[in-house]
Amino acid sequence: MEQLQKDYAEKDVKLFLFPCNQFLFQEPDTNAKIKAFASGYLNISKGSNVVLFSKSGCNKECHTTGSDQCVLSSKNCCTANNPIYDYLKSVVKGSLSWNFNKFVIGKDGIPIKKYGDATYKDTLENDINKLLGQQ
Repeated sequence: MEQLQKDYAEKDVKLFLFPCNQFLFQEPDTNAKIKAFASGYLNISKGSNVVLFSKSGCNKECHTTGSDQCVLSSKNCCTANNPIYDYLKSVVKGSLSWNFNKFVIGKDGIPIKKYGDATYKDTLENDINKLLGQQ
């Protein structure tokens, strides 16, 4: 992710990150701790090409409640993010296989492809570059 951010820092590409604790409990901490960790590797400040969201549920519905679920101090997933994955998976079929799946989404907001394994980098960048060339 760090290299992707650098490679596309000056291009019309945004990287949206949605941490999830549904894969072997890889994100059990608060949103603040996740943000601090990510900040050690990525520029997630305002105006960067990376946007970090609160923890989400992606393969099953988050059923947390309460006013603190989408704030920095919360360890809960943010139910407001659930419809994002519902939409992505309705267009690009299939469950997410791990915590670092990636989707390429066109400027029109329509998901084009999902990348699910550790060998995605070259294919992902080729697909992004093709889309950038079509603009």
